[in-house]
Amino acid sequence: MKLLLLILCLALPLGLLAGKPSPALQETHAEESHKDHEKGDEGQEHADQGKEDHEEAGGEASSSVGPGNAVTAADHEKGLQFSAEAVKTLGIKTQGAPEEFTLPKSAIVTFKDETGVYRQRDGWYKLIGGAARPQGLLVRFIPHRKGDLRPGDQIVVEGAPLLRVAELDAFSTGEAGHGH
Repeated sequence: MKLLLLILCLALPLGLLAGKPSPALQETHAEESHKDHEKGDEGQEHADQGKEDHEEAGGEASSSVGPGNAVTAADHEKGLQFSAEAVKTLGIKTQGAPEEFTLPKSAIVTFKDETGVYRQRDGWYKLIGGAARPQGLLVRFIPHRKGDLRPGDQIVVEGAPLLRVAELDAFSTGEAGHGH
């Protein structure tokens, strides 16, 4: 199972499941072209200009968000929207938020020193921070902010770790590379 998740985590950002050239592969090609470009006669000119260009690139949104991608929209306040195909491929399953927020352990996402669950509301998936208290085979989740979860919300109970990977990719600033 872990191997399958690893393959999905690697294949989706590379666009291997969608059968189209991926932004990650395009970026790799652009980096190779960029290195060749730096070696040319205009290397020093580029080095001077490049510093300015590269500093400005930090504010750009990830190119892996938009129509035709797994993540179709990303908003820091609302969260992420996924294509129907991505939801199916990632195996995302939700359940209505129970009044006491008692959930299966698979709903809990833990990273760094944080704990959370993904809430689906109005088609947007958003990570909600909180505390998880084990209760037998289930976990009682207590959100940090009272209004973050309410009756009628859906909670992701399968596929939550993959949503975290998608979120990190969607909100990446492109600082790891560039494409000019």
